[in-house]
Amino acid sequence: MRNACQYRYLFALMVLFPFFSASAQDSIAKFKGSLPCPLKYFVVYEGPRGVIGSEAPDPGILFTTSDSTPVSVCTGIVKSTAHVPDKGTLIIVRNGPYFFVYCGFDKINVQEGDSLKVSDRLGTLIKRDDRYELTFQVWKGAQKLNAEEWLECTSGEKKARK
Repeated sequence: MRNACQYRYLFALMVLFPFFSASAQDSIAKFKGSLPCPLKYFVVYEGPRGVIGSEAPDPGILFTTSDSTPVSVCTGIVKSTAHVPDKGTLIIVRNGPYFFVYCGFDKINVQEGDSLKVSDRLGTLIKRDDRYELTFQVWKGAQKLNAEEWLECTSGEKKARK
């Protein structure tokens, strides 16, 4: 069963897929494993990541944090924002054929069409109990990738830094 963030993303992807830029093809791929983390302080949820209500394993990352202001992990264009009931606002950032998905916002600082740089503040997360949660996913076209392999703070041995 897919979660609400995935459905919103897949819908947006169907609309946006024809607009990929061939000139930017795979340029971000050379940074795989070295993109900065979207949060300064965090814990990666280590259970079977049924992200945002889904019971199926998910290659997305669920961060729990005391830091309420995530930042962009790469340059790109904001392709879509959408409200997901009970989950917060979703932001989709495109860089070439790749989409970086952030979900869990109460308020966002970006809108469709905005150009982002690395570390631009995206918004403020919803507070749940005494912490904030951010779901982060990476897609190439319609294929979901393992997001942990893209960030320096979650890929391989570097994961121990958390």
